[in-house]
Amino acid sequence: MLPPRKMRVEVKEEAVDWDPDPADGPILITSYKAVLLEIIRRAAHDWVLYRMHHRAEFLQIAQGAYTWLFEEGPGHPWWVIRAANGRQLTAFLSICDALDLDPAFVRSSVRKLTVQQIMTAGRPAEKRKPREESEYEERASTTRRLQEVDGNGDIDYEDHFFVPTPEIG
Repeated sequence: MLPPRKMRVEVKEEAVDWDPDPADGPILITSYKAVLLEIIRRAAHDWVLYRMHHRAEFLQIAQGAYTWLFEEGPGHPWWVIRAANGRQLTAFLSICDALDLDPAFVRSSVRKLTVQQIMTAGRPAEKRKPREESEYEERASTTRRLQEVDGNGDIDYEDHFFVPTPEIG
């Protein structure tokens, strides 16, 4: 058997500047804060939208959001796991601290949220880009039927945010 050969490989190193430009600091900080706020918003929406859902997987999402928003804190099992894994920053209280938000105020605001408020958040309908006429009319009539059946205007999240997919082939 022959001894293994030693190979010489040359690697050209390209100069890469991984450090952000100091002038971009305020932009980066704003971006990080936006991501952290989105985490809180998503948890709040998950809890409000899915807490009364009839499907178990959505109820589980709502329960996880509730625990994260309202129960997790020092001593809670999830807190202990985060600390053991070095992920304290992803805890609700840590995010509030990083954003200088009062957790009690945020929790109070989340408790006041309704499904209707979440569903109507964003740009007003008159400012949205119109869909193709037939598709829009069909979806609007389906939404009206759902509201008539339910009576109070509560609609499943999936039913409200319909995203048409183009026909392939």
